[in-house]
Amino acid sequence: MTYPASPERPEIASFIVPDSLPYLSDRAVISARVWLMGSAGERNAYVLRHAAMIVEDLQGRPVHWLHLTVHVAGTVPAGVGYQIVVLAETDAVPPPGQSTK
Repeated sequence: MTYPASPERPEIASFIVPDSLPYLSDRAVISARVWLMGSAGERNAYVLRHAAMIVEDLQGRPVHWLHLTVHVAGTVPAGVGYQIVVLAETDAVPPPGQSTK
């Protein structure tokens, strides 16, 4: 995020979480916490809202991935930090070594 954003025109970051596990379904309870990291002394950037969800694979594979969307207002640049907890059935993630192709 690299320019001033306001509540009326927020900067929006939306991405597949890079360290997500592959999920076999989207049935889960998700809790997300989001924060901003600005340059030294920067105090004028705010998270307006955020959402985390499990979405289908964009390449059509039979798995799902964590997706995070963050709406920010204020003076940026800023980095986005996040913590996401997923509560799902024990068989929601394929066993290690099982192909997801």
